[in-house]
Amino acid sequence: MEPQQRFSGCDASPGDACMVVYSPAYDGEAPGSAIRTASTAMETYSPYQRTDLSEVRVHDAGDLVLPSGDIWKAIDTIEAYSGKRYDEDRTPVMIASEHALSYGAIRAAAARYPDLHVVHFGAHADLKKEHNGATLATRTVMRRVWDLLGDRRIYQFGVRSGSREEFEWGVPPHVRMEHLAASSIDSCAEAVGCAPLYITVDLSVVDPSGFPGTKYPNAGGVSFPRLHDALMSFDALDVVGFDICGLFPGCDDGTGSSAALAYKLLREMLIAYA
Repeated sequence: MEPQQRFSGCDASPGDACMVVYSPAYDGEAPGSAIRTASTAMETYSPYQRTDLSEVRVHDAGDLVLPSGDIWKAIDTIEAYSGKRYDEDRTPVMIASEHALSYGAIRAAAARYPDLHVVHFGAHADLKKEHNGATLATRTVMRRVWDLLGDRRIYQFGVRSGSREEFEWGVPPHVRMEHLAASSIDSCAEAVGCAPLYITVDLSVVDPSGFPGTKYPNAGGVSFPRLHDALMSFDALDVVGFDICGLFPGCDDGTGSSAALAYKLLREMLIAYA
């Protein structure tokens, strides 16, 4: 599983790391490789936080190969891997393609932290009961998270697409969803308080003009600066894990700009939540 090339700045040894980044490879999609390549041309220093990623003890564990074609076995594999990192008192960080894979990482966090709260950034509500006959898919993943956590523990930002049922169901007490933007971040952070927090970022939340590398482009998204500022609002909270998903390198614009954005966001989140 050890990568030949690591995310820039993520060079800590497994024994010394406080955070472990890994990238599941599922059905031929392994976004970690593209992000690692993009990271070699980017600085590890954050001018926003005035800290270098190399000062944070992060280990890049490489790609986690998942069973092909069986999403539930893939979820079990991810949950087991993240669970082992929690057992080692290390924070697991996942880089994935399909948002459905986040469910495995969130299940592991919920097993460790029974009072877990989840913040989700994404273009799509992902609150369907089922999608094309499947109970777990990208469009159902946050509904499965609700099944796991229950009411008043899920916050969603940037959502601008979904069915009538999702928007009618996706209201308090089930979830707190802010349509189209992320202007209520401060009140969300206040509501989470001291509870353990997991953050899942589907990069489709960014407008496709700034992030073309997605299978699911949806106009009207937030900018990178707005997303960055929103995520930095949680830096004082107890963030116990996070994932970045939604990059499909084959959909990128040929320059690697989407992979570069994903690495920059990873760098900022690793520094902020270490």
